[in-house]
Amino acid sequence: MLLLLVPRSAPVMLDESRYLMYAQNLTQGFYSPPAPDIFLWNGPGYPIVISPLAALGSSRFYYLLLNAALRYLSIILLFKTLRCFVPFRMALLFSCFWGLYFEGIVLMHVVFSETFAAFLVTLLMYAVTKLYLDFSIKRVVASGIILGSLILTKVIFAYAVLAGLVFVCIGMFFARPRSELAKAAAVMVVALAVTAPYLFYTWQLTGRFFYWSNAAGQQLYWMTSPYPGEYGDWQYPSLYMDGEPKPGKNCVESIVRANHASDIAMVYSGQNKKYYTGVEQDAAFKKLAVRNIRAHPFKYARNIFYNASRLLFSLPFIFPPERWMTVLRIVFNAMLLPFMLLCVFPTVINWRKLPFALRCLVSLSGIYLAGSLLVCAYPRMLLIVVPVVLLWVAVIMNNALWFKPRFFGPAALPEPK
Repeated sequence: MLLLLVPRSAPVMLDESRYLMYAQNLTQGFYSPPAPDIFLWNGPGYPIVISPLAALGSSRFYYLLLNAALRYLSIILLFKTLRCFVPFRMALLFSCFWGLYFEGIVLMHVVFSETFAAFLVTLLMYAVTKLYLDFSIKRVVASGIILGSLILTKVIFAYAVLAGLVFVCIGMFFARPRSELAKAAAVMVVALAVTAPYLFYTWQLTGRFFYWSNAAGQQLYWMTSPYPGEYGDWQYPSLYMDGEPKPGKNCVESIVRANHASDIAMVYSGQNKKYYTGVEQDAAFKKLAVRNIRAHPFKYARNIFYNASRLLFSLPFIFPPERWMTVLRIVFNAMLLPFMLLCVFPTVINWRKLPFALRCLVSLSGIYLAGSLLVCAYPRMLLIVVPVVLLWVAVIMNNALWFKPRFFGPAALPEPK
């Protein structure tokens, strides 16, 4: 019903145009333009899903209908996963919170990848829970395919999976029995195998192994800005080959000109007036970011703190955000944050007693969030793993672990029903 409030002629937003462009490219048999103008800003997961709509020439409204369907399915999947761990009423309460979660409703009205990514997370939660309830090779493969699709949609999960695989392999030398860790390792190996065709494509395109995206350089550059009055949020100047920054929608022109004009001129003019594009441009921004971190490590640490605040509350930004949207984001995340903080201590001291499926999901989400804090973060990045947060909080609440933080006796939490 909320989609009925969206005009069919609503203007296409910046990120929307990129996803629509990639979907259209796929219908024509390619993804990124060839070198030197390589443009791998995000993974192909979401563009693959919407490419049939692009091929049919569908209006924007039908993309939003797809969002509504994915949002609805994510609520159902979260409820079914919660029912494996907690009573009906608690599962219903947490599912309703997810259904009313403000950021999810906002992103349902735009052609962004986060709604699809959140759906994949809830699908992964359900698949992993069922895998540890009743093991089968089919469920390992299914979970791996879902996780691989999530990586292709949000490439930062590739690094979270790699880190998780390293931890699992190390843990297998010490843990007894190893069967649970082996299942997790198998799922992650299948997930990486799913992404192999895309990595082969980027290797042919860039000549670089394990190359996911050329957006990281700019993300890290703006995040490491050492100047007073800047908070690590990403500016969006329109940049031209002469290196002259132009004002953009989310850009304070005076700040960009005063603090970043020389860096932008270097990247976009290069040495000997060579115009950097694609992979070279990404590498140039990364080089500047490393320079900023080395010269101003404490400012980068402060920007990480600001990043955590933006992730939760959409503040601070250099440019003024829309106030009513910021207030609603604060309301929902302010309700969630105290429960998250209360759950940390009982989770740590009872870690080995928690259901293994929950431990896997919480660990993957934690690594993802930690990685997101290192580059420019926004509330929509938190949205993707809010279902995992709700599952975690529900399990801890259901066992009243903050009132009696340590289990009595050797009994562990029950595995999924």
